[in-house]
Amino acid sequence: MEIRESLFSKRVSLDNEDPYKLAMDFMRKVSENYRVYERKNVFSTDGPTKKSVIIFDILEILDSCSRIRVEFSMESENNTLYIDVSGEFIIKIRQSGFFTDIFTEFYLNNIFPSLRKISEKRAKELETELGNI
Repeated sequence: MEIRESLFSKRVSLDNEDPYKLAMDFMRKVSENYRVYERKNVFSTDGPTKKSVIIFDILEILDSCSRIRVEFSMESENNTLYIDVSGEFIIKIRQSGFFTDIFTEFYLNNIFPSLRKISEKRAKELETELGNI
């Protein structure tokens, strides 16, 4: 079983002489404090047009079944960088067998509510920290 809950979402666009370098610098700065999982990094040029796509995640593990994931998607064309940031709370419990059903019910009734509050608080903190970078 997997539960995903959106915590926040932001969109920003910036003008910059070198948006690819700006995006790479941002990813490097984030990696100083968090573990970064780079999923896509593409730079292409076709004469005067330059495009890039950088997609990466940071994960914060709350326990063996739950985590907070913040996804960064940065796309640029020429001198404009478009940034989408979204945070979500994810619970993933393997379901098979009698004991797993009991654990799942216990987890959802007793642990999930407090982790949900913790994830919302931590998402606000992450949003503030990342906004200051």
